[in-house]
Amino acid sequence: MGIGDFVSRAKQAVAGNEDKIAGAIDKAADAVKTRTGVATDRRVDQAAAKARELLEKQRQAGAGAASTDPAPTDPTTPGPAQPGPTHPGPTPGGPTPGGPTPTHPDPGPAPTDPTTPRPGV
Repeated sequence: MGIGDFVSRAKQAVAGNEDKIAGAIDKAADAVKTRTGVATDRRVDQAAAKARELLEKQRQAGAGAASTDPAPTDPTTPGPAQPGPTHPGPTPGGPTPGGPTPTHPDPGPAPTDPTTPRPGV
């Protein structure tokens, strides 16, 4: 079963259930927003809007031609990273929350006080 089979089965599952899926998208977005801070509301709303947009495209494609699948792409070749819900880009003044922790070079051993005698000397 290749990726094309998976996509085909997913489209069949969506067909005719768009209203239920749109309701589930809204319900999931509301659930996420109640469990996260106000700072994430905009991103949750953007993701929900994008999901509804894709759902509407699927609805229109289902009403039109039987299959208008675009040419398959190689899933192992990453595309360009662009700012958006999955690639938020840099945050002014610091790292992205939840992003990688900045690394600092190892400072080495702590400095010693030359006036303190070493044991055994």
